[in-house]
Amino acid sequence: MGEELAVQKGHPLAQPMLAFHEHHRHFGIGNMIRLDPHIQQPLRKKTEDALVVFIVLRQVDLPLRTIQNINQFAEDHTELSTRVMLVPDSAMILTDKLPKNAPVRDQLLDISNVAGQLSGSIQFLNAAEALSSHADEYIYYKTDHHWTSLGAYYAFTAFTGQMGIASPASSYDIYTVTDSFEGTLSSKSGSHKTTDTIQIYEAKQQDSYYVTYSDSTDRVCSIYKSAALETKDKYTVFFGGNHPKVEINTTADNERVLLLFKDSYANSFVQFL
Repeated sequence: MGEELAVQKGHPLAQPMLAFHEHHRHFGIGNMIRLDPHIQQPLRKKTEDALVVFIVLRQVDLPLRTIQNINQFAEDHTELSTRVMLVPDSAMILTDKLPKNAPVRDQLLDISNVAGQLSGSIQFLNAAEALSSHADEYIYYKTDHHWTSLGAYYAFTAFTGQMGIASPASSYDIYTVTDSFEGTLSSKSGSHKTTDTIQIYEAKQQDSYYVTYSDSTDRVCSIYKSAALETKDKYTVFFGGNHPKVEINTTADNERVLLLFKDSYANSFVQFL
């Protein structure tokens, strides 16, 4: 269902499973950011300080296998509450950044179709609604296809109740860890006229925890990897990038476990869980 598995033990969530996907993961990021040469110039002229990835109109089957797998998981584990969050990319939310008449795929329709195919026992979390009211804020990177920590924060706060979080953190220390991030859109388009800022959020009051990775023997006390800030892909400051399985153990005094099937969009979302 996703490219990674994250397990968080001793977590305050009331129920333990959330499938988390960015919308365009299923449509191929390489195809989306290969801009038509006749469209590329108006796009840059329209958005002098940002690059926006948009999905061209083409016939693409919805991720049926993923939906079937989620439904099967929910059927096999009726003792669990299953939730799915599908996150749109910036082309859907930041429509004012697109060139006039850009052939943008209807992500609202895609999201609606996916939600309609999920089992009735699965709770669907509509991140598009949570993000749309903040479209004038810095919720997506200008040079990368991911959302920012602020975007992830707005989605988190919109769904704390639905996710069963009774007492979410109410205050955070926010640190700007770099202001020179150039992401996938810069690399693919060749445009390097602007850079992004990456921020990390740390709750002022939180349980201690440690992180282990299935592809490493290391046990660390943070989800952040400061060494990533010295590399090109500074977004990997979250978890050091993608791993087959990540396990987070906390000192929370409960027996709850959160199972998270995710892709890289959720790397910056986990800091709020």
